[in-house]
Amino acid sequence: MKNDRINVLIAKYFDGTLTEAERAELMRSYDHESSREIDWIAESRNEADLVKQRMFSNIRQEIFPVKKRFFQSTLSRVASVAAVLLVIATMGWLFFKPSSKPELAKTDIEIAKIKPGTSTAILTLPSGRQIVLDHLATGKTVEKDGIRVQKTKEGQVVFTVTPQAIAQTRLSTITTPKGGQYEIVLPDGTKVWLNSASSIEFPTSFTGTERKVSLEGEGYFEVAKNKAMPFKVKTALQEIEVLGTHFNIMAYDNENSVQTTLLEGSVRVSSRGAYALLKPGQQAELDKKDSRISVHEVSTKVAIAWKNGIFMFAHEDLRSILNKISRWYDVEIVYKNTSTIHRYSGTISRFEEVTEVLKTMEMTGTVHFEIKGRRIYVMD
Repeated sequence: MKNDRINVLIAKYFDGTLTEAERAELMRSYDHESSREIDWIAESRNEADLVKQRMFSNIRQEIFPVKKRFFQSTLSRVASVAAVLLVIATMGWLFFKPSSKPELAKTDIEIAKIKPGTSTAILTLPSGRQIVLDHLATGKTVEKDGIRVQKTKEGQVVFTVTPQAIAQTRLSTITTPKGGQYEIVLPDGTKVWLNSASSIEFPTSFTGTERKVSLEGEGYFEVAKNKAMPFKVKTALQEIEVLGTHFNIMAYDNENSVQTTLLEGSVRVSSRGAYALLKPGQQAELDKKDSRISVHEVSTKVAIAWKNGIFMFAHEDLRSILNKISRWYDVEIVYKNTSTIHRYSGTISRFEEVTEVLKTMEMTGTVHFEIKGRRIYVMD
């Protein structure tokens, strides 16, 4: 089974939308991809707890690792399906928690205190003036350079333009630092959520035949409908054109690809002569090495989990996960003789301290972390 299909099945389990046929398909994929068996305990009254304990102590890889196996078919079909779904929670994030934590000596990870990111961003006006948006009081309006900036009681920052500035097409920029994210409403009513270490450049007013913004990093868009003025998002390597739709763009410099995920409506993704038309539930992935665009089905909930305050990983590689952790917790990741072939699935709040995220990953037995200052050292 291809990784794309595996990812979809895992994500659908997270969503609670997995059908019985897909459960069976997911179970079969273990047999197909695996070769090592875990000697599961025979059926008994307390089998669920015993299976959890055995899984917790024996699993050394995440789901679907190459040439590894996590269960055998000696259990009944129902018990096997349950085992598969438990194994999906290798990292213990979503499906079960130990009833009591063992008393262990404090580690470097547990001692370190690195807080999660917060809602923070800086607005740079056309004149170069800057406003720290999280310092703006709820309900307060600030007017600078012909732009009115107001924070709603929900925490959104809304931009409107004074009549005198409507004819002008000057550019403003909103930037989130590492450890920051922010929600804004553009002058046309389009809602944008910016992830950490991201920025969006937009005109003070949308005039002419199109609405065009530039994005660095990651953003989720709910575009205000206006058929007369298509909305376009430009990144360093591609352009997305829409009329009115919901979509997410991940375009960080340190990632291997640019990912555009469509939730509602339709979009056209183009790059250097190549293009793709997306339907809801599809993701366009632009490979930075060869500019090739591939399209596949994904769980949209996984793609926008960050917007909802969650880390959600579906068969994701270690380096990609740690890139997200680095941006959100504003830390440096240092790899020391580390294999990055392992893949992980799970869900955990983005508002936990980084120590909780790392300790959970260490439970798999595939990776170890040390924290020194704001550096996280990664080791096998």
